[in-house]
Amino acid sequence: MKYGVQINYKILMYINSIFISFLSVLMLIPIVVDLVSGSANYKYFFMSALSMGFVSGIIIISAKPDEKLNLNLKEAFFLIPTCWMTISFCAATPFMVSGFSLTDSLFEIVSSLTTTGATVFPNKMIDFSKGMQIWCAILQWFGGIGIIVMAMSVMPMLRIGGMQLLKMESADRSDKLLPRISQVARSIFGIYLFLTIIAMLLLQTAGMNVFDSVCHAMGSLSTGGISIWYSSVHHYHSIWIEFIMMFFMLIGATPLFLFVKLWKGEWSALWDDTQARSYYIIIAFSSIAITFWLWNERGFDFFSALRHSLFNVVSISASAGYTSTEYMTWGGFPVLLLLFLSVMGGCTGSTAGGMKVFRLQVIYEIAKNQIKQMLHPHGVFSPTYQNRNISDAIVSSVLTYFVLWAVSFIFLSLSLAFFGVNFSTSIYTTLAMLSNLGLSFNDNLIITSNFSFFSEGPKWLMMAGMILGRLEFVTLFAVISPSFWKD
Repeated sequence: MKYGVQINYKILMYINSIFISFLSVLMLIPIVVDLVSGSANYKYFFMSALSMGFVSGIIIISAKPDEKLNLNLKEAFFLIPTCWMTISFCAATPFMVSGFSLTDSLFEIVSSLTTTGATVFPNKMIDFSKGMQIWCAILQWFGGIGIIVMAMSVMPMLRIGGMQLLKMESADRSDKLLPRISQVARSIFGIYLFLTIIAMLLLQTAGMNVFDSVCHAMGSLSTGGISIWYSSVHHYHSIWIEFIMMFFMLIGATPLFLFVKLWKGEWSALWDDTQARSYYIIIAFSSIAITFWLWNERGFDFFSALRHSLFNVVSISASAGYTSTEYMTWGGFPVLLLLFLSVMGGCTGSTAGGMKVFRLQVIYEIAKNQIKQMLHPHGVFSPTYQNRNISDAIVSSVLTYFVLWAVSFIFLSLSLAFFGVNFSTSIYTTLAMLSNLGLSFNDNLIITSNFSFFSEGPKWLMMAGMILGRLEFVTLFAVISPSFWKD
């Protein structure tokens, strides 16, 4: 049995160094913000940017390939997790050199990049400088668009989780990865930036200051859910702010390429898409169900019930994790429904986490086809999605995703329990990390995005869960599999 998989590590180092150099340039923003706000923390970003820029520059010059960059499948599989881990560590250096521990620094950055929104700091207005706050917001914003690019270009080519169904019509169908990424990225980055600016301006008109509007606009569209306030959106006591953020979280949970189609004049693109249409229907029915529950069972007035159910259903299903109230006190039915929505997540091709609506649709079609086959043994039936037949390869990849999800859930929840975390918190925290939701509850059953009460071991497990959920499981499991390294 031979090992020594054919991977051009020089190319991978070159690509990673490009990302790191970009990261060092991006640190100019928190440097300026800290200088303007009078914080001495600018020096930590400056030292980090200088060292990363110097080292990555040397690698870029020395490792630059002579030919045009083209990655094979194994290199693509290896590149994705190494990029996320390298960027996470480098982006955390300002926190580490400022005095925060390695674990807490990495947790905060991994949470931002994976758009999970969890934190280990009780109040970022106290614990962080404004430069650190804007740094987390920027990372979750870029993490959001990075997820979209992976979902629409890289993962379909790697046949991850059935995403072959979601290939874009105009994309390059060859095995050349980088041209495909470039094509997809150009088509969606503009609309992503435009929507973020609109969200920022609308939040300012609703009463937010400029700094808060920038952070929350990025957090809403990226569905990262990171808030600079301990009480999240409830801090503002504004229905207009809640409505604006809810609207952009809903956009963030929708396949972004559909808005590119809208921009081009295809007005029916949203409703014609099976996945987006199903997601909106689920959101509508869930919101109505919880509204009537709160109105009938908990004595809410109808308007307040509708307001809080809508906001929290959209936020939880989009895996943003913003909360407008303490929904754990609502009762069993709404809490269980919100838990299901958090596992389901949003749409593929969006910034949302979770299993994704299209996979549940595929499983439903497979089950429906199987029942038809049982009732009519001699009939010939084929499951379909978006008027296309679902091949055996896609069925296999979707089922593989669910198996790996289940294995990861069992392992992580048992591991958290091993470290002394109670049963309910272990279960809910694992679901939240794998779904990139970023919410759990403490021993008093109070919903929180603050995980400072966990010890070091569980924090590392939660980081693993965030990365597993964001990389769709198969990517990471493939790289650590011994068969990956065989010739």
